[in-house]
Amino acid sequence: MKILKTKNIYNCRQVTTMVDILLDSVITKEFIEHLSDLGKLTYMPEFPKPYFKIILSLDKMIVGCQGNSNFRIIINNCKKEDLEELINTNFLNFVEKFNQNQIFATPVN
Repeated sequence: MKILKTKNIYNCRQVTTMVDILLDSVITKEFIEHLSDLGKLTYMPEFPKPYFKIILSLDKMIVGCQGNSNFRIIINNCKKEDLEELINTNFLNFVEKFNQNQIFATPVN
């Protein structure tokens, strides 16, 4: 799984920061399970697009929907200058490790 783009979104009070992460493929159940290694997973498959939320800590969470090619990281009380390092060290490398951990079977003819 490759990250194509990140986009920072700040609320009007500048206390909550959201980062949208655009991926090169859609989010699968396996990818959600991979992300759940970061925190406590809430998964709602009964929704038309299965929704997930991963609570990382009191001030950080990941939210998204299975089948979409993007998800959002929400961080409360983060200084703008600390955001890039926090995202790079805690999330982006972990997302890109997903492909390295997958085992793909060769089709049998």
